[in-house]
Amino acid sequence: MGGIEAARTLRQSGVDAVVIFITGIREYVFEAFDVSAFHYLLKPIEEQKFMEVLCRAAEEAGKRKGQREKQIFIRAKNQGYTLNLNSILYIESRGKKVEIHTTDMEDVIESYATMDELEGQLGDGFYRGTGAWGMDISHHWNFTILL
Repeated sequence: MGGIEAARTLRQSGVDAVVIFITGIREYVFEAFDVSAFHYLLKPIEEQKFMEVLCRAAEEAGKRKGQREKQIFIRAKNQGYTLNLNSILYIESRGKKVEIHTTDMEDVIESYATMDELEGQLGDGFYRGTGAWGMDISHHWNFTILL
């Protein structure tokens, strides 16, 4: 199986890979567009050009991954935060505020919101305890729920 056919199979399978073709054959460049190739490099390749394309491809892969991850938007202290749900460790309710503890930030995010308001955005991966806190159970391998 050639590169174009392999890329076509990936796309038909729903794989959103960043594809770079490296070849000595110019004739396939238009077929590369048909399979949504990120770039098409012709041999011989200069090392600087290769590294430039590779770095841009890595950035693109990161963007695509970020788009697939579920996110929520939180407004706190006159600024907004877009948080990946998988970065939230737990949320505490403090009166009219919630405190959001994440893996990405050292500081706790405080926002005027209720657990009820957030619960709909958080999804099934979060467990709500007594109403005062919620935690993403995927971050905790061993846990015990006391009732």
